[in-house]
Amino acid sequence: MHKPATAVVPPTGRATPSLRHRPQALESLLPHDNANDDLRAGMCCTRSKLKNAPVSLPLLSAHSRQEWIAWRRYFFTHIHDKDVPIYRQSEEFFRLIGEVGYSIMKNLYFGSISDERNLEILLHKFDVYFTFCGKRKRPDETLDNYFKSLESIAEKTANSRANVDKYIKEKLLQDMKHGKIFEQFLKIVPIFSKVSNYETLTSTELKFIWYECEYYEDIRKSCQLIEKLEPVREVSIYQKEIQPMRKKNICFKCGHDHSGRRCPAWGQRCWKCGDLNHFLRCCPKTFIRDCVNCGRNHIQFKCPAYAKECSRCKKNNHFAWQCLGDVINCCDYCGQSHLSGRNNCPATKNICNKCQKIGHFTSKCRSRRNSLRK
Repeated sequence: MHKPATAVVPPTGRATPSLRHRPQALESLLPHDNANDDLRAGMCCTRSKLKNAPVSLPLLSAHSRQEWIAWRRYFFTHIHDKDVPIYRQSEEFFRLIGEVGYSIMKNLYFGSISDERNLEILLHKFDVYFTFCGKRKRPDETLDNYFKSLESIAEKTANSRANVDKYIKEKLLQDMKHGKIFEQFLKIVPIFSKVSNYETLTSTELKFIWYECEYYEDIRKSCQLIEKLEPVREVSIYQKEIQPMRKKNICFKCGHDHSGRRCPAWGQRCWKCGDLNHFLRCCPKTFIRDCVNCGRNHIQFKCPAYAKECSRCKKNNHFAWQCLGDVINCCDYCGQSHLSGRNNCPATKNICNKCQKIGHFTSKCRSRRNSLRK
């Protein structure tokens, strides 16, 4: 007698590979907002229905968030059904995005060349662009009102305060690149050339840069007016404060009585005016030129960097381009300039597409794996 055929059951503990588990990586690329939650919930159902049916590429215009959501849904379904490998997904993105997508990319800011080929970064930047639907500042609109309108739009889309700040910062980068704001600020504050990647700046620093460029003429005229009164104010301060200190044998450079010994303020730089050989509490200046904390001219005690966090060293009371921290000019892991220390390197959590190791960009990879295969 012949034994009936039995079905072959795979051994326990060994799950057969299934494509159903692969799209989770794709879904994780979607930012968490209300529209994306609905899209993420319906992706599995959409794949099963459309897998064997021809799907046409949705139209994409430069100012429609709904069309972008439909296009993105098609893109995720397409790379799943075609089983596009991860390293080719960005190429497929550029192939399908069309002329509208390329025109939008011209206004997007990328901190490095590798970011332009990173699918997660691309999707985030396009999400931000279509969140604001290509909104631009009107000529008759103040910056304060424009920033408030951006925050109002972001709050309706993002589901947390962190995402709101992230969306606003990305929108500022896009607008400032389009308006060539960074080039203008570099002419005003030449030391700004120390900053090579503007994505490392905080939204507060970005807003300050835009303010300085937008109202540069008004600020310059007010500074000129104050400078005319500066000599009179310095004499007044000298008469009221410095002369009484001399009568008490108190040094007017450091504020102490050091009885002929070397003044502790000798060789020290004042953090208020930037001059040498006196402490901040003894500074006679009422108008600060080329402030060592913000890089601009302003009235005493009116520094815009006060109580603001530096995006480079994470300390307060100065901006990144005035930071005195040790800087690496060309990092071996990312190729950019940043503060010394691996935690400050933008490639710390990056996965190399060449060797699949963490901690460096693909452009700085030293692996010989590909050459050995040849």
